[in-house]
Amino acid sequence: MITEEKCYVMTCDKCGCVCNEQGHSDRNNAIEAADDSGWYISENKHYCPDCYEMDDNEQLVLK
Repeated sequence: MITEEKCYVMTCDKCGCVCNEQGHSDRNNAIEAADDSGWYISENKHYCPDCYEMDDNEQLVLK
C-alpha cells in the first residue's frame, strides 16, 4: 500500500537544495535538522552552507 504523508523539509532560498530530503513530521524537527547541518536560519530566510558565509563582523554574505 502507498499512502501520502505530509512532511516538512528546509529548502535553501538561494539554490533550492533541500536539507535532509527524507523530511520530518513537524516544522520544528526540520528547523533543528537544518541548524545541526550548518544552515543559516532567520525569521524568513534559509540558506544552505554552500550559499552563505559570515564576514568578520558576523554579517551574512551570500556567495
